[in-house]
Amino acid sequence: MNCLLFDLDGVLWDTKEIHSISFHRALKNFKDIEFNYSEYAGMKTKDVFRDLSKTYPILEKHISLLTCKKQDYANYFLNQSPPINKQLDDFLKLLSKSYRLALVSSSSKRNINIFLNNISSNLFEVVVSGDDIIKAKPLPDIYIYACLKLKINPKNAFVFEDSLKGVLSAQAAGCRVFGFEGTIPKKKLLELGVERAFSNLLQIKSYLNEQNYL
Repeated sequence: MNCLLFDLDGVLWDTKEIHSISFHRALKNFKDIEFNYSEYAGMKTKDVFRDLSKTYPILEKHISLLTCKKQDYANYFLNQSPPINKQLDDFLKLLSKSYRLALVSSSSKRNINIFLNNISSNLFEVVVSGDDIIKAKPLPDIYIYACLKLKINPKNAFVFEDSLKGVLSAQAAGCRVFGFEGTIPKKKLLELGVERAFSNLLQIKSYLNEQNYL
């Protein structure tokens, strides 16, 4: 194991509430739409609205506008109060001494840059956003692309994911997958076949120490 690939939302910062509120605000003019962010976490924003259009009266012409609205809301909230874990900088610095690190997220480059601008140093050798690929999670393209940029075999990549779509994407790419509880429960992550599920960064650090990986 020589590369650790991290999803962003729900793993390195806790944005579940921000994204849920942003989607609901974007959809406020569409009545009777039942929306549960956890079911869509990990997907590109445009793909979420396109999927909703299969069930609700959202026309193709609405999708781009809704996508922009949701992204603008999320961007505003993330800038106002970036949900950065205080332990994150030390955690990433410790890992970077033993591993190559990559950030692999369906988020836009704009949101990823907010995150990177709010940590003390960018220790990620490779950063891949949803803007870099066409076919998003749960398809494997984003992780395959990240491994190509890292010049590694996917079997040598350990992925940390919190969402159903993200876990399926990493598994389909041939990576080894750890779950991170939050978007979906630990029990569900384990049922999906992750090697281990964690609830916080400290648990990841302790596990790597126990396995003599640090």
